[in-house]
Amino acid sequence: MQEKLGDGVAEAPDPIVLTVPYSGRLCLSPEPADGLLGVIGLPDEAGDDVKLWTTVLESTGYPFLNQAAEQALQDLHQKQDSDGSGLEVNTLYQVTVQVEYDSQSCISREALLQSRTAGSEEPEVVPEE
Repeated sequence: MQEKLGDGVAEAPDPIVLTVPYSGRLCLSPEPADGLLGVIGLPDEAGDDVKLWTTVLESTGYPFLNQAAEQALQDLHQKQDSDGSGLEVNTLYQVTVQVEYDSQSCISREALLQSRTAGSEEPEVVPEE
């Protein structure tokens, strides 16, 4: 990527680690993997702010978790911008995405289907004579 952006782009020495929670009740199969985002800070049109350009380098396996990671990165950038410690312009960052996923407390799809079908069985109605 650095070849496309030219020599004026620095590479951040350390990756940023970002944690993304999965709060859904259903188990995910396969379990989500850690992901990796590529991020570069680009100057906006006015030149007084940094816009982030991100791309998924390694997926978590789930688009909604990848999107949550990108949104969490934007939120982190805005928070850091307000306190003056934001991402640098023309700097290439790698962001490691760690998914908080608890396979012990989720419900499998099979268990959910069984509970739904068991509860919907109605007793047979015998017609009165």
